[in-house]
Order: sequence, then C-alpha cells, then structure tokens
Amino acid sequence: MKKCPYCGKEYPDVEIRCRVDLSILQSLPEKREREKPRNGFGRDWRRLGASGRWLIFSGLPVAILSLLLTSTLRQGIEPGLPKLVGEKALPYVLFFAPVTIGLLGFVLYKNIPTWIIVPIGIVGWVVGLTLICWYFWIGPGAFGHGRP
Repeated sequence: MKKCPYCGKEYPDVEIRCRVDLSILQSLPEKREREKPRNGFGRDWRRLGASGRWLIFSGLPVAILSLLLTSTLRQGIEPGLPKLVGEKALPYVLFFAPVTIGLLGFVLYKNIPTWIIVPIGIVGWVVGLTLICWYFWIGPGAFGHGRP
C-alpha cells in the first residue's frame, strides 16, 4: 500500500500519484510482527557473551586468592606476610601474586570448554566469597584478633 503524504489517503501499489492533490505517493513500511521476548529483557536470558562468561569464570581466581589469603595470613597482612616473604619482597608479592593468578585464570579460561566455564565460575565465587567473609567476620582477621 502507498499513502499520500498530504491528505493521508491510502492507494494500491500500482498508483503513483494521489488523485486528490496529485502529489507523489510514498510506500508504507511492511507491518511485521515483532518476536515476543521470552523474558522482559528482549533477549534470550540463556545466552551469555564472552564478557559475561569471563566475569562469571573470574570467580576461580578470586577463590584461589581468598584461599591464599586465609591460609597464609593467620595474623593479618601487616605482621604475617613480611615474616613469610621478607620486607624487600613484600611489595612485589602483594602486586604480582594477584596479577599472576589473574593471568593464569585467563589462560585457563581460553583452554576450558565453554559448557563448564559457568559452573566452575559460580563454584569459585561461592567458595571465594565464603572464605573471605569467614576470615573477616569470625576468623583470624575479625576485629583485630591476633594482633599484639
């Protein structure tokens, strides 16, 4: 169908000019039914992009870092870690340990099948956050316990 831009009258596709004011007719866009989304977001919620999978999978490095935190720092960062690695190596350990674990997690992410990335990441987030919360709420890092 075509529609006149001035008077608004609709004509069949074979017409070129409006019979009332002789203006050139414009084609109407075809009416298509939009797909109804399966949820309120307009996309299928089960689809995850690469960045979403990486954010979920980053729970594995978080779990490893929290395990290192809770197992090596019984008296907290200030008194415990310098005794463990030495005063000169302390800044390097504090910087390069998380960076190395993050890079190893990225390499592991590239080599693990896609179907197992999300379960590993969710388990990693649960374990990592549970250990961190335990350490700071009721463990050795809570309320200054273990400090002289």
